Amino acid sequence: MKEAIRTPGTKVKISSKSAHHAGQTGRVDADYDYIVQIKADDEKHKNAYRSRVGKNDKGVDPKSFKMGKYFMAYPSHIIQVAE
Repeated sequence: MKEAIRTPGTKVKISSKSAHHAGQTGRVDADYDYIVQIKADDEKHKNAYRSRVGKNDKGVDPKSFKMGKYFMAYPSHIIQVAE
Protein backbone atom coordinates (compact mmCIF):
# COMPACT_ATOMS: atom_id res chain seq x y z
CA MET A 1 0.00 0.00 0.00
CA LYS A 2 1.33 3.43 -0.97
CA GLU A 3 1.81 6.20 1.56
CA ALA A 4 -0.56 9.18 1.50
CA ILE A 5 2.31 11.54 0.62
CA ARG A 6 2.66 9.81 -2.74
CA THR A 7 -0.93 10.46 -3.82
CA PRO A 8 -1.05 13.00 -6.70
CA GLY A 9 -2.29 16.40 -5.56
CA THR A 10 -1.00 16.07 -1.98
CA LYS A 11 0.60 19.27 -0.62
CA VAL A 12 4.17 18.51 0.52
CA LYS A 13 7.31 20.17 1.87
CA ILE A 14 10.87 18.91 1.40
CA SER A 15 12.87 18.25 4.55
CA SER A 16 16.39 19.48 5.23
CA LYS A 17 17.77 16.03 4.26
CA SER A 18 17.58 17.08 0.60
CA ALA A 19 20.67 18.97 -0.56
CA HIS A 20 19.01 20.75 -3.50
CA HIS A 21 15.36 21.19 -2.53
CA ALA A 22 15.32 21.71 1.27
CA GLY A 23 12.40 23.88 2.37
CA GLN A 24 10.62 23.85 -1.01
CA THR A 25 6.88 23.24 -1.15
CA GLY A 26 4.65 21.91 -3.90
CA ARG A 27 2.13 19.28 -4.93
CA VAL A 28 2.84 15.67 -5.83
CA ASP A 29 2.50 15.22 -9.59
CA ALA A 30 3.65 11.63 -10.15
CA ASP A 31 5.04 8.69 -8.17
CA TYR A 32 7.77 6.56 -9.74
CA ASP A 33 8.14 4.20 -6.71
CA TYR A 34 11.73 5.17 -5.81
CA ILE A 35 11.31 8.91 -6.49
CA VAL A 36 8.42 11.40 -6.55
CA GLN A 37 7.88 14.24 -9.06
CA ILE A 38 6.62 17.43 -7.44
CA LYS A 39 5.19 20.56 -9.05
CA ALA A 40 6.97 23.48 -7.37
CA ASP A 41 5.00 26.28 -5.75
CA ASP A 42 7.98 28.62 -6.22
CA GLU A 43 8.74 28.79 -9.93
CA LYS A 44 11.94 30.73 -9.19
CA HIS A 45 13.48 27.66 -7.49
CA LYS A 46 16.79 27.28 -9.36
CA ASN A 47 16.81 23.46 -9.19
CA ALA A 48 13.32 23.05 -10.68
CA TYR A 49 12.81 22.34 -14.38
CA ARG A 50 10.15 22.81 -17.03
CA SER A 51 8.41 19.62 -18.12
CA ARG A 52 8.86 18.24 -21.63
CA VAL A 53 6.53 15.28 -21.11
CA GLY A 54 3.62 14.64 -23.44
CA LYS A 55 2.70 14.58 -27.11
CA ASN A 56 2.91 17.69 -29.21
CA ASP A 57 -0.13 16.83 -31.34
CA LYS A 58 -1.93 20.13 -30.77
CA GLY A 59 0.80 22.50 -31.97
CA VAL A 60 1.82 23.34 -28.39
CA ASP A 61 5.44 24.25 -27.66
CA PRO A 62 6.88 21.03 -26.14
CA LYS A 63 9.01 22.98 -23.62
CA SER A 64 5.87 24.32 -21.96
CA PHE A 65 3.50 21.41 -22.58
CA LYS A 66 2.88 20.93 -18.83
CA MET A 67 2.57 24.30 -17.15
CA GLY A 68 4.80 25.09 -14.16
CA LYS A 69 8.13 23.85 -12.90
CA TYR A 70 8.89 20.46 -11.38
CA PHE A 71 11.54 18.70 -9.31
CA MET A 72 12.18 15.17 -8.07
CA ALA A 73 12.59 14.10 -4.44
CA TYR A 74 13.04 10.85 -2.55
CA PRO A 75 9.97 9.77 -0.54
CA SER A 76 12.06 9.79 2.66
CA HIS A 77 12.70 13.54 2.16
CA ILE A 78 9.02 14.48 1.82
CA ILE A 79 6.80 15.81 4.62
CA GLN A 80 3.03 16.07 4.11
CA VAL A 81 1.61 19.55 4.78
CA ALA A 82 -1.90 19.93 6.21
CA GLU A 83 -4.24 22.17 4.27
